[in-house]
Amino acid sequence: MNKRKTLLFVVSLIALIITLSAVSASDETQISTDNIQVEADISDMSMDNNVDLTTTKQSDIAKETKNIKSSTYTVNDDNYGRYFAQDDWSTTKIVQANDTIKLSGEFNGKNFFIDKPGITLIGEKNSIINNGQIYITEDAGNNTITNITILDINVDEFNSAIFNEAEGVKITNNNISITKTDGITEGIKNEANNVLIANNNVKVYGPAKDITWGSGDREDLPYTLGIFTSGANSTIENNKVFATLAKDGVNENYGSIDGIEVQGDPSSIPSNITIRNNTVNVTEGRFVYAINVLRCLDDVKVINNKVSAYGERYVDGIQMGNSVTNSLIANNDVYGYCFNKTVFTDDNEAIGFGIITTCMGGGPSYNITVKNNKIVLNSTITYGIEVFRCSDSNYDSNNITGEGLYSMGIGSSRCGNNNYTNNEMNLTGNSLTTVNYIVEDIRPANTGIHVQIEADNTVVSGNNIKIFDKQNKSIGVCVDNTNNTCVKNNDLVANDLYGDKAVKVGKNLKNITVFNNTSPFDKKDAIITIQAPKKVDTGKTIKINLTITDTAKKAVNGTAVVKINGLSIKDINTQTSAITIKNGKGTLTMTLASYSGKEYTVTAIFSKTGFNRAENSTKMTVNKGTYKTFTIKLNGTSEQKIRIKQTLTDTNGNKIYGNTQVAIKLGDRTVKTLTVSNSILDTEIIVPYLPPGENKFKITLGENYRYNTKVINSTINISKQDVVVKINPIKATPGKAVNLTATLTNKNTKTPVISGKYVFKVNGKTVPLITEFFEEVYTTKNITKGLAKWEYTIPNYMNPGVYEITINYNGNTQSNPIKYSSKSLTIT
Repeated sequence: MNKRKTLLFVVSLIALIITLSAVSASDETQISTDNIQVEADISDMSMDNNVDLTTTKQSDIAKETKNIKSSTYTVNDDNYGRYFAQDDWSTTKIVQANDTIKLSGEFNGKNFFIDKPGITLIGEKNSIINNGQIYITEDAGNNTITNITILDINVDEFNSAIFNEAEGVKITNNNISITKTDGITEGIKNEANNVLIANNNVKVYGPAKDITWGSGDREDLPYTLGIFTSGANSTIENNKVFATLAKDGVNENYGSIDGIEVQGDPSSIPSNITIRNNTVNVTEGRFVYAINVLRCLDDVKVINNKVSAYGERYVDGIQMGNSVTNSLIANNDVYGYCFNKTVFTDDNEAIGFGIITTCMGGGPSYNITVKNNKIVLNSTITYGIEVFRCSDSNYDSNNITGEGLYSMGIGSSRCGNNNYTNNEMNLTGNSLTTVNYIVEDIRPANTGIHVQIEADNTVVSGNNIKIFDKQNKSIGVCVDNTNNTCVKNNDLVANDLYGDKAVKVGKNLKNITVFNNTSPFDKKDAIITIQAPKKVDTGKTIKINLTITDTAKKAVNGTAVVKINGLSIKDINTQTSAITIKNGKGTLTMTLASYSGKEYTVTAIFSKTGFNRAENSTKMTVNKGTYKTFTIKLNGTSEQKIRIKQTLTDTNGNKIYGNTQVAIKLGDRTVKTLTVSNSILDTEIIVPYLPPGENKFKITLGENYRYNTKVINSTINISKQDVVVKINPIKATPGKAVNLTATLTNKNTKTPVISGKYVFKVNGKTVPLITEFFEEVYTTKNITKGLAKWEYTIPNYMNPGVYEITINYNGNTQSNPIKYSSKSLTIT
């Protein structure tokens, strides 16, 4: 074949390929347009403010998806194949980054792989995915999965109803139910950073299988759980999670079920993870955890959750440990119930834990704060809080109720530099009934707080412990096999042991301090005498004097607190209501700057180790105060805008607190009404037309709950303004009728002159008015809205040239007179 024929063949082949491609593209477009609604640009999907989107990958995704045209598709079970590939469930090329996919109706056995950035997958009303999965791949990012119902029953091809690998994803408002009798059963699983999981309703019914600890694909994880995350900068909030054993599900001896699970990675140590405001209920497994936070994590916050764990062998509300640092467990409600239904050959006693900070074969944990939690347990053996190899931590103001054969409030082992303070415990036990051996480093006992083994520098202080054992073997605080521990200022009752006698210290220990522990049975009563003014004006500085003695009238020392109407003092100059009592006397000085005019109850409260809480009250009437008089002198012109700025105070020199209604009156006209907040009057007024000279100026401060009304009399001096004149130029011939016009404007306010008389002159001669009888009348005219206008006929005798036009204006009360001339008349 010669070169020309070869070239012709190649060109023909290329043309054929292009034609076929065009036909194919045209066919695809026609197919897809039936269900595509093209919308305007959608801005980048971004995370909720609670999630910090800071990673480099997140930023790159945002750059890629910015300003890309987006479309919305409605997908149903019939047209699923147009948007998701049937073989691997990935999105087809119809779906692009930042598009929105709306799911409509029921889907049966369909999976949805979200593999492009910015895609939103949203379920319309009554849309359901039956036996399918949503999988967000690592190629995606900044996606939203919302309002979708997923119902999965014994589907073996996947483990999670929603599985996420992409950063910056929001999984919200979904309804998930997944059921399996064997295998991995997870509601939502996340393995990426910067993810929000919120407002979902997750129910999992799965097997209770043994956990493989320390190795394997499922290392340290239960087979059944509600929500899982391992990503940094993530938030799990406002979800409802229910996890339980499926009917006919595998139930092994140490089978576990978890509600919410967080696990870290030794290579990266995820941080800034928040679990808050969730309701979690876990039941039926032999080992169940409502919230489990384990392994190599930093800055995890578990706050404001309501959790319950019900099982037959081992239940726990919240667990945190295995190399977790700088974390918080606070303000959670924890409920646990655990009693055996079946009998196993070993380790078979039922144990209920409220909160555990621990090491389960991993590294120790540090700097964990556990505070303000409410724990209620009912189990054969209970531990309100268990602490194991977790040091430099604080356990404060927790409320623990435990009921069982053996009930312990807080058990601590191998933990140094810990503080156990201000906790309240009410525990009951019955050691008459024996229990089988259990594998716990801290042995079961009816003890309020137990500290043991390598727990140097532990402080147990300010706790209120009441514990009762039917065999009368309860202990308030026990210190064993450790040194350098201080037990002080606790309120202890352990059966018939009170105060220091309810503290048990092991043998041959060093530096164990036990002092000033008391009980309600050996406390004294205090008598408070309180003196406060009977009547006083708001804003006054007052003194509240206290005298405190015991019942033998012996002066006591300590600290008292003052409240007014049951609330902390609202004095802006007083940071605390605490009064130091020395030799039975104490005084609080405060200013009533914020108090309304009414009667108040002033209450003093005294609480001290060795004394019962005491209080006493008296009445104090606060009268309305008086605004302080001030003077403002203003200078200006009519129509001028003037700023008034004044700090309002009372006659005691205090700034006015709250809102004050203010009216400003110039002459006989109210020019401004406003509300002044917290003493600063700062406003602008426009001066009305007032006669020149001194005028009355009043500011009325309105009556409110704190102050009586007050009129402030001041003055404003009104000056006349100079006038600026502009004469409009005229070009005419002799004998032609024209209008002489001029605009007159006040120089300062730039407003038109509103009144006053004027005349025009042309070339020095006064211009007369021409009557209907053609008579010349020499008179003046009144200016209107700054405009002077006069009809004038050019005399026939005037020669071509430029002539002077003059206006004489005689002024008014606001504007000065002016005579103004300009060469504005041209005769041609």
